[in-house]
Amino acid sequence: MKRFLLPFAVASVSVFLLASCDPQVSYYRKLQNQSQYDIVLVKSLDGTNDSTEILKGQMIRYAEETRIGQVSDYESCVNYRWTHTDSMYLVVKGDTTKKVLIEPLGTAGWRFVKVHESKMSGGGECYCELELTDAMIQ
Repeated sequence: MKRFLLPFAVASVSVFLLASCDPQVSYYRKLQNQSQYDIVLVKSLDGTNDSTEILKGQMIRYAEETRIGQVSDYESCVNYRWTHTDSMYLVVKGDTTKKVLIEPLGTAGWRFVKVHESKMSGGGECYCELELTDAMIQ
């Protein structure tokens, strides 16, 4: 009887530990510049600006985070805990008369992509992407 109970007990504890682990999700934003302009992503934190160029045809990743949660938390393309910036915006490089109409941390126009998701915990990896076109620049 003991031979039967020991493997059963070990298996039960293993399943409990696996099921009780907090799931982690990795998330980021992906912006593909399909416009005829070179674009600059400007981030401001505590009054200090940091910028990243997005040349025509180039793609960048930003707003990356890994936290306890589930992939489904990001299906609406919302950054729940993105605290690494006070503000973030896009500008056309070298042309102050043009305005980029996309909000880099917004939800309008963004497409959710699930890279992988654990069937057990719901954790995994996902991102939201947007193709920046000339129509989004005025």
